[in-house]
Amino acid sequence: MILNKLPFSGQNSDLQVLKQKTKIEEVRSCEKLLFMNKENFHYCVLEKDKNIQADLMPGSDFVMNIYLYKPFSYSFLTKNYPEKFRFSQEIQMLGKNTLTELRDIINCISDTGLQAEVDSPTSDISHLQKAKEKYPSASFFIDGVFYNDMRSPRAIDYSEEIIKWAENRKVGTFTSADMQTIRLNSLSPRFGYPYVYLHQGDCEHIMVFADAHILTANDCLSSQLYPRMYAMNRGVSVMCYMCNIHAAQWLIKHYARLPQETTFLCTKCTQSYCYKGGEKIGEFKLYPLFNKFVDTCVTAEESRTSCSAVSASVS
Repeated sequence: MILNKLPFSGQNSDLQVLKQKTKIEEVRSCEKLLFMNKENFHYCVLEKDKNIQADLMPGSDFVMNIYLYKPFSYSFLTKNYPEKFRFSQEIQMLGKNTLTELRDIINCISDTGLQAEVDSPTSDISHLQKAKEKYPSASFFIDGVFYNDMRSPRAIDYSEEIIKWAENRKVGTFTSADMQTIRLNSLSPRFGYPYVYLHQGDCEHIMVFADAHILTANDCLSSQLYPRMYAMNRGVSVMCYMCNIHAAQWLIKHYARLPQETTFLCTKCTQSYCYKGGEKIGEFKLYPLFNKFVDTCVTAEESRTSCSAVSASVS
């Protein structure tokens, strides 16, 4: 236990201050990683597509499994913080795959849509649904090096300001490189050690190189299928706060007619409760909620069914 690591004798272990300190350290500990509902895709689809050839030989390369975790807001000033690392997806790569290939297969809802305020549920939000194209910048931070994605002319170097900040504060000496030229077999990561994937400005994912092994006859032997989604969190849809029948598609903030400062509503409830004749009833802010499991207003049962279908399509 963490309490045993404290420089105090056992006779003081019943002190309330030590018990509270232990609880806080346990919450902040990285030892407990939640996998929740993990759906595996441990199959090779060579037989389903005759055009995919088994062009790899056992022993010709190595396979590495990489875990990505869901981003969350964290503050060191908050006591008993409830958030923990939650498993998002597991990706399997070959040693010859590049970091840009890893970046392209990572699935994050932040790349789907921009959280920008709109006037009504009938507003055109098509321009908000291509966040990855509008903000293509991304970076991996691995062992003191920022590997930036600079393929797009609109991409910016995330590491530039961070490196300057680190030098001014004497945090350490960091460098940067183009991820497009970096293959996995050129890295020497520590297994189980937390690294960082940064995109969309401030969306940060903990990334862990979980394990690696030499390619065997039991592995998928087609280079076309790597990197591939090996497993992912099934997740659940956010349901409408009012009806609890349809999946939420809108985020309402600062509305005096709702009991919570932030409320998730479906399109039907938003239109019927927050609008009259196409005009707002009172003052509030409306944001589209980009739910990766649903595209339209569906029932709870339909939403649960769509989770598995969409998850499988990602692989």
